[in-house]
Amino acid sequence: SLREIVYQVKKYNLNTIYFQVRSRADAMYRSGYEPWSEELTGVFGKDPGWDPLAYLIDCAREEGIEIHAWFNTFLVKSNPENISTSTVKHLVDKRPDWVKIFDGLWWLDPGIPEVRQYLISVALDLIRNYDLDGIQFDYIRYPGKLFPDYDSYSKYGEGMIREDWRRNNINQFVRQFYDSAIQIKPFLKIGATPIGVYKHANTYKVKSGFYDVFQDARTWLREKKH
Repeated sequence: SLREIVYQVKKYNLNTIYFQVRSRADAMYRSGYEPWSEELTGVFGKDPGWDPLAYLIDCAREEGIEIHAWFNTFLVKSNPENISTSTVKHLVDKRPDWVKIFDGLWWLDPGIPEVRQYLISVALDLIRNYDLDGIQFDYIRYPGKLFPDYDSYSKYGEGMIREDWRRNNINQFVRQFYDSAIQIKPFLKIGATPIGVYKHANTYKVKSGFYDVFQDARTWLREKKH
């Protein structure tokens, strides 16, 4: 149970729990924007009758443990099939103009301004309504170089080199969320999980955040958006 997890964290002298609140454009909390996660009841969008995040926060407060919300960002669906038998529409079905399939996964297109604003609204709604200590963004990137975003680049690229434009789209999301969030909760800890290699090392050909998925994490640090 969640309470037992809190007890175990306390037992081993740990002080923080990262709790995944958004996995695939769904919610493990009472969201003002997205449906309940299928993981709670077996049916996408079905109200479980309780709020896992609120309960976890209450348990953690009793033990002096911080709760950070783990938020999957641009990755929104694991496969092209419909979710369970629910009549509640997934974001992929509600806004097909916002998403693309890449390697069998559905991703929101970071190059569409309305997409970035939607995600910011979802995340700000979360931090307004829950006593969180932090928020952690995962999949805060493009899925790869061949992401099919020609339409959004043509519409919003404004003459920028495509690779720079992509990095700028992710940077804009980081800046806009950070600047808005600290106005609401000045002490909120804001983090992310970028690819471990920033740029390619000279002697190794490995996936890098900067070149392969268009994450410029050093800019986030330099601008103190953390």
